[in-house]
Amino acid sequence: MFNLKGKTAVVTGAGRGLGEQISKGLAEMGAFVFCGGRNVEPLLKLCASINEVGGASTPLVFDVSNEEDATIAINRVAAEKGQLDILVNNVGARDRRQLDAFKLDDFRKILEVNSVAPFHLARLAAKVMLTQGSGRIINLTSIAGPLVSR
Repeated sequence: MFNLKGKTAVVTGAGRGLGEQISKGLAEMGAFVFCGGRNVEPLLKLCASINEVGGASTPLVFDVSNEEDATIAINRVAAEKGQLDILVNNVGARDRRQLDAFKLDDFRKILEVNSVAPFHLARLAAKVMLTQGSGRIINLTSIAGPLVSR
């Protein structure tokens, strides 16, 4: 389909679901993939499965909602690989409680993960991408956004 040989990618929320599949797909196309997530075990399993079929990946354990962790993670990628070509902001949080069950801090936590964190990661990645003259940032969202709970 296309060739990503020599490219470096970061995928957040890579430990399961769509992030896992995106990581595998990017690796199949030749990218070195930093598989991001909070829990090391699923990332280790994912990277082992990618690497055993000839792909190249490594876990990138961090919490996207922690500004310092995110900065350290992107800096690690740039330091280790000297480049960052693709950022896939895949992490998303949701809370299915009734509206009156929410405290404002609960809502702020969701905004932190779904809006602030991807913005911060994109800004960090763009800084690296601008110095190298190219790069792609892909922000995913959920179909759950427009759904209204009755």
